[in-house]
Amino acid sequence: MLKSRVTLWDLVIRTTKKPVWYAIHAMTGQRLAMAVHYLDTSLVGAVFRVSSPAISGLLPRDQFVPDVDDDGLARLYVIAMEHRACDILHPYRELAVTVLGHLRGRQDGQVHFYLHLPVTTEDARWPGVENYGFPKYRAEIAFSLAGARPMCALSLDGNSILELSVGKASVSEQAWAFTNLTMRGRTPVLSQLLCEGQRAHADTVGGASIRLGPHPIGRELAALGIEEQSVSHFYCPQLRAVLGKPMPLA
Repeated sequence: MLKSRVTLWDLVIRTTKKPVWYAIHAMTGQRLAMAVHYLDTSLVGAVFRVSSPAISGLLPRDQFVPDVDDDGLARLYVIAMEHRACDILHPYRELAVTVLGHLRGRQDGQVHFYLHLPVTTEDARWPGVENYGFPKYRAEIAFSLAGARPMCALSLDGNSILELSVGKASVSEQAWAFTNLTMRGRTPVLSQLLCEGQRAHADTVGGASIRLGPHPIGRELAALGIEEQSVSHFYCPQLRAVLGKPMPLA
């Protein structure tokens, strides 16, 4: 059961998490990690096909194998989120760029390897980087659910990286999960994001589109041969989620 309200204890954690984490890390070298509860979030995203050979150079090939379609194309997820209320973080926005695949030598479930995870606040950036190994950095993210096609625009220092446009669809109450793979230094780390709330998933070609900008990250994505039209998309106007503690792999 996902958490649905903020308690006094949550508010205490929110104001003390950073200094406590830094103090413990300085004294013991240990990272203090705890689950993050997202109490009010919107999410839109889409799946685009990219060249498998082109993307292989961005992946930790000793740990991760991308899933490919019959024609040899891999699947790139672009997911935009607006977190309006969290238990230990202040409100922020983020945009995830991930590749779907599985751990090398294992076929027991799909994982998302993170290429990019820009966020709008330092409060959200530092624990994601230090605790999980997420590739987080500060950027400007515009997010809107207004109109027929929700949108997200990502830029850095005013230089456009990408713009994502996603079609709306009829939602239902659902529960779902993402398993994440990140690299904390040379250590692979797994984590799981459990979600529940309003969700629509449509396997409709062209239900979302992406436009890449001139920033080097936009050019990096363009070099992957990303198709302009999506192969599927999802629309989640309101959900709750829990990001579990990081699980380093030996």
